[in-house]
Amino acid sequence: MDPQVLAALLSKASSVDVLNYVTMTAAINEMKSPNDFLQRLIFKRRVTLPTETIELGFFDKGRAMAPMVKRGAEALIVDGYTSRMATVSTPNIRIKRPMEPNEVLFGRRPGNIIHAEGGTIAQAAAEHVARELQILRDLITNRVEWMCAQVLDGTITYAETDNVNELFSITTRPSTIKTATNFTTLPATVGGFWDTGTTKKPFEDVVHFKRVMTDQVGLSPMICLHGKNVTSAIFALARADAGFAAMIRRDSNIASGSVSVREDFSDSGALYVATIGGVEFWEYSRTAVDETGTAREMIPASWGYFLNTSAAAEWIIYYGAIADVATMQGRSFQTQIFSKSWIEQDPSQIVHLAHTRPLPFIRRPGAIVSAKLAA
Repeated sequence: MDPQVLAALLSKASSVDVLNYVTMTAAINEMKSPNDFLQRLIFKRRVTLPTETIELGFFDKGRAMAPMVKRGAEALIVDGYTSRMATVSTPNIRIKRPMEPNEVLFGRRPGNIIHAEGGTIAQAAAEHVARELQILRDLITNRVEWMCAQVLDGTITYAETDNVNELFSITTRPSTIKTATNFTTLPATVGGFWDTGTTKKPFEDVVHFKRVMTDQVGLSPMICLHGKNVTSAIFALARADAGFAAMIRRDSNIASGSVSVREDFSDSGALYVATIGGVEFWEYSRTAVDETGTAREMIPASWGYFLNTSAAAEWIIYYGAIADVATMQGRSFQTQIFSKSWIEQDPSQIVHLAHTRPLPFIRRPGAIVSAKLAA
């Protein structure tokens, strides 16, 4: 929801009582944030849960064939699927921002006039309240985006800020599924790093990664998310090899009168680079700053992650239930993000709170194949 739209809703209220959890929760879930490329492109499915825990599992089908028996013989007992299960408490994000009345009513912000009438002041105050809610939403979006990036790398980890000894870790991809950190152990037909040496074979590499994924899950990579060093390597190859340049696609795929999905995602910090062997290459070098002040790259500069983004790969973001006395007399509340506000009497202030329990996951981890493409 646009902050101005929420501001218009708030400005019609006679008191801050409108800021109950129903209004706040609806508003914060409708707000959009710019740093959500992975969430929009890959983790399209959202599932809200009635509990704070979730049971995660993989099925390993194997490739065994049914045995033969002679006519009239007894049927043979065969093994079923093997599975791995784990019960996980969903990660907990709970943040708030206090607002003093002087700042809400009289604080000067960009676009406000110096001598304003009462109605203008009320409108500016409502916009400020909406803007504060957008801040909470952006912080949550940045964290979930980083967790989505961790799913690609195989392990979600974090330390609880108020309990540094409590380290959360869940493995979303077995390490055996990852390709080597360099090409020295790959088949001889596969080339070396794309920015060094004399055996650069990007098309052969792409075909190899397709074979790896197809062998694991019967799917084929559709896109490759990579860092900035891989982009430089692709451009250098195109400049040095006319044949390679002729075989890749660099068009933006914009049809007359419409804008393609590539243009839409550019607003999220992603850069469409080329299509190589039928796989779209996207640079996603955006960073987010964690609670220690460290900038975290969504995708490492020299790595590429070949992904099947279809529904068959089962990319999901689960949201655990929120337990709060403000909702239904203390029962849990199913939503992606819960939000509420309240008044503190002394010192006088309004407090906004946002609470969410997100866990990105992929049920078919073989739909990810990662490799270091640049040295």
